[in-house]
Amino acid sequence: MKVTVGFLRYKSGSKSDNPNAGAGVFSEIFSFYGPVGRGTAFDSEIAAIRTALSQLQCHLEKFTRAFIFCDSRAALLDIVSSNNPKTKDILEMPLSS
Repeated sequence: MKVTVGFLRYKSGSKSDNPNAGAGVFSEIFSFYGPVGRGTAFDSEIAAIRTALSQLQCHLEKFTRAFIFCDSRAALLDIVSSNNPKTKDILEMPLSS
């Protein structure tokens, strides 16, 4: 199963020039998007990956293998380095029942 995660940039309905960030997750069995607030693109990518993994845990019976596609090299490198407390838990998330 292919899971695509990403960063969404949008402006609120007000006339403010303050951009907000959002996280999006899209797959064959679930799809989520939501605001991250005034976070950075990096924060949004991490939130999207975390959401994807959480949702995969809820649907273990619907797939045998999942691939998460993310175009943020910084987010991926940070996750595998596991030096950042924001992302350390991602590598420790179990994906088995």
